[in-house]
Amino acid sequence: ICHSLRKATGVAMVWVGLTEGSGGGVRPRASAGRGRSYTNAVVALHDPELGGDPAALAVRERRMVLVESIGPASPDAPWGHEAKKRRYTAAVAVPLAYREGVVGALSAYQQDGVPFDERKLTQVRMFADAAALAISNVRLLEQASSARALAEMNEMKSQLLSTVSHELRTPLTYVKGHAGMLLRYADRLSREEET
Repeated sequence: ICHSLRKATGVAMVWVGLTEGSGGGVRPRASAGRGRSYTNAVVALHDPELGGDPAALAVRERRMVLVESIGPASPDAPWGHEAKKRRYTAAVAVPLAYREGVVGALSAYQQDGVPFDERKLTQVRMFADAAALAISNVRLLEQASSARALAEMNEMKSQLLSTVSHELRTPLTYVKGHAGMLLRYADRLSREEET
């Protein structure tokens, strides 16, 4: 998705991150473009007290976040400082939202003063929708796979119990029969036959 979006729009860098826990953190999972080391530099910067990057804000507020100019106001936020070091001048982050909620964010960056026009913003939104659907489908497949594995384990347990029950029943029936016979005829047995 990152490579395709970058190729379709010509943006400088794109990354996709997935949410972590309930704190609104976003951990990068894929990226493409110039300055991909940016994702490593800002991985822990989703804390609002540290300035929070646009992706974390998009996830928390469940809306697209457009930073039209990463300029003098942004560098005091750690993400802005890292963005400026890579000559990023504009950023957009879109939450990856699907049925179960927000699963992450897709972020794109422009360099050298190139703005995000309406066409590029629409493309970013479309790619974000596709990414959200793909991530949700993967999660559903994992859940279905897990449910199948549980069903298979339950079936194996049932088979094991059935086999163990059958294997124990035969010798126990034999022992029970002989024990009953001994009790019924105990008074007729000699000492030697009792042992």
